[in-house]
Amino acid sequence: MPHGGLALANSLATGLESIALILLMRKRLNGLGGGYIWKGVAVSALVTLLMGAVVLGWGGADGWPLEPDHPLWRVGAGCGGLWWTDVGAEDA
Repeated sequence: MPHGGLALANSLATGLESIALILLMRKRLNGLGGGYIWKGVAVSALVTLLMGAVVLGWGGADGWPLEPDHPLWRVGAGCGGLWWTDVGAEDA
């Protein structure tokens, strides 16, 4: 892994740039709706924990779920495809 230092430096630089831009935007826009953003972060974290528990629970019955021929890959790909193609979206 010869590029580990480069990846770390890039990640740190991107993080610092993001923080600086958020601070500048917050000042110019008189706030960014932090309560709304934190609510979204909390919901995402909760759903991520739930998804992880399901994956680990499903994998515990018949082996590690991340083997290439495991059906969880097909289920995940199908759900992801539906999500990204916006099949269940509400009309705006």
